[in-house]
Amino acid sequence: MNVCILIRNSKYGHDYEVYSETEAKTVDLEKEQEKWHDYLRFNGTEPTEYDYVDWYGDRTPFVTVVKKQGVKR
Repeated sequence: MNVCILIRNSKYGHDYEVYSETEAKTVDLEKEQEKWHDYLRFNGTEPTEYDYVDWYGDRTPFVTVVKKQGVKR
């Protein structure tokens, strides 16, 4: 399966979200960044240059092949 990885970066860590290649084409990075900054403000942090949203690897989008693994119990 081809996927695209969206990263929400801050100076305290990262948050990742995986999209299918098709879904990724509908993502508005500017709106996603506004939502991220609103989230940070809500939690008492004023956004800085470290707080951004982009496709992982600085590509639009970054695509990789992954395989779904089953879990043995």
